[in-house]
This record gives sequence, C-alpha cells and structure tokens, in this order.
Amino acid sequence: MVLTAESTNALGEGDDVVVEGEAVRVTDEAALRTLARLRVEKYGENWTFEVRDGVFAHAVGEALVFRVAPRKAFGFPRGSRTARPAPEFHRLTRVPGSSLL
Repeated sequence: MVLTAESTNALGEGDDVVVEGEAVRVTDEAALRTLARLRVEKYGENWTFEVRDGVFAHAVGEALVFRVAPRKAFGFPRGSRTARPAPEFHRLTRVPGSSLL
C-alpha cells in the first residue's frame, strides 16, 4: 500500500509525502467512532460521518477505513523532481491503554 499526502492544498507550495506500508481495514466500531470524532475536531462539521456496519457512512455513500503501518517514507518539496528516502520504520510496541488509532 502506498499513501500520499501533501502539506498544503496550494499547487506548487509545501511538501509531498509518500508512505509505504501494509494497509489493514479497520472495522471495529469503537475505533471508527473515535476516528470520526477526531476528524470533526480537526476538520470541522463538514467531515461528520456516522459509523454503521464497520464503515463510515455519509449521505453520499460509504467509506472504508484503513490503518497503514509505515515501513518506508519519503518526502520532497512540491515541484521537485527528486525525493529523499527515509530509513525504514520498525514495528513499535503498543503502549498499554493507548488508542487503536
């Protein structure tokens, strides 16, 4: 699985990041409700999802949710033709009592 993200929505500005890792579908409804709440806190009410049958549900459809454990990542300034690879990630031990997310 490859996940891409950008630091800004402005074309030609900011940095692009690519993360490689295994994608695992999240269906646990408690974890999905936590993630849905955090999305609203971060992005606002327009990002409100209901959790139903192991998916995010919205008036326009459903969205599957995946957790990606990063193995490799690299980033580069937008508009650049080169990327700088980062070292590989190693599996982290989960702290007892921490969130699944």
